[in-house]
Amino acid sequence: MTRHFTHHLSESVGRYINRVRIGHACRMLTDTHAPVSVIATRSGFPNVANFNRQFKALKDITPLEYRAQFANARQDDEAMSPRLTERSASLQPIKKRQRRAGAAVKPASERENPA
Repeated sequence: MTRHFTHHLSESVGRYINRVRIGHACRMLTDTHAPVSVIATRSGFPNVANFNRQFKALKDITPLEYRAQFANARQDDEAMSPRLTERSASLQPIKKRQRRAGAAVKPASERENPA
């Protein structure tokens, strides 16, 4: 089975799992303020030293440098773009006509046309 996996993905099972774990750690480093030790454990690494070694081998920077790099990029992005909680003008809801309570709506054939 390992041979088939390696043949189709061009990498060993261990490397693939390690790459997936590092990807998970990258998301946590950019999206949370959790300590690196917690992220290492949640990503499936047995200890922080092994995590740091594997991370640097794959990304060429340490986990803290990675976090700092993306924290600066996020600040730049936030300064340039509107917040996600704000709607653009094109997405603002159209105001509905307010109806009086209990008023019946006339069918289109009975409505008066001003033209």
